[in-house]
Amino acid sequence: MDSSPERSCARKRSARSFASPCTRSSYAKKFRANRSTSAGRARHSWIRTGSLPSAACSSRSLPGILDARITVHGRAAHAGVEPEKGRNAILAAADLVQRIHGLNGRWPGVTFNVGVVAGGTRPNVVAERCELEVDVRAVRREDLEAAEAAIRDLLTALVVPDTTAEMTEMARWWPMEKLERSGRLVDHAVALANRLGFEVRDTSTGGASDANSTAGMGIPSLDGLGPIGGNDHSPAEYLDVASIVPRTTLVAALLLAIGRDPVVLGWRAGTARG
Repeated sequence: MDSSPERSCARKRSARSFASPCTRSSYAKKFRANRSTSAGRARHSWIRTGSLPSAACSSRSLPGILDARITVHGRAAHAGVEPEKGRNAILAAADLVQRIHGLNGRWPGVTFNVGVVAGGTRPNVVAERCELEVDVRAVRREDLEAAEAAIRDLLTALVVPDTTAEMTEMARWWPMEKLERSGRLVDHAVALANRLGFEVRDTSTGGASDANSTAGMGIPSLDGLGPIGGNDHSPAEYLDVASIVPRTTLVAALLLAIGRDPVVLGWRAGTARG
């Protein structure tokens, strides 16, 4: 059997939907709708089965995310007849992209990325409008708030005169910070993986998930228990097919172990009494 990566690996996204059918945005809508009821009856433990590279799961931390849209407003004019009357929003946005990316490295663990740019109507029209979609990530809540404030400061001084910009929040997830009780879930996962013949270790990752929301509610949470994969969001993104059965077996065993753990059951009982 050919064991080359091209033959033995499949697209990770298809397997992620198998393991956890809700995307981040769709789950967030459903999660907010049910938050008032789930907070009262599901605070014992929560597991998500997205992919992480190598022998990893995550309870330590996941970064918080701000997905924001920046709209730059200029002034339309004919680019050949009266260009001096125009104010090019694309030009102002291009400079803004560079300055936003220049914020990378200002705070440890904070990243900025402009992933989408859209503007203008026709080549012969000075662009009146340009939109940027920005991803900001931070391990600590205060750093995420500081990063957002830094971007807003940049919007007050655009390079093209008479242009303006505004930022609107598309979505936000606060950082997942490790809960003491999550460590017990890790202990179960590590022990069960060893019995199944492979290694799992607790780690941190730069990605985020629904576990940000559950951990923020005080629910002990694990992330990244799905099949092994890598090169996220690139043409070389992959899933190691050989890891599907072992990791799925681990999740099933972990659910059984948690359901039988008197300590975890005590968490649930304590919540019910409260």
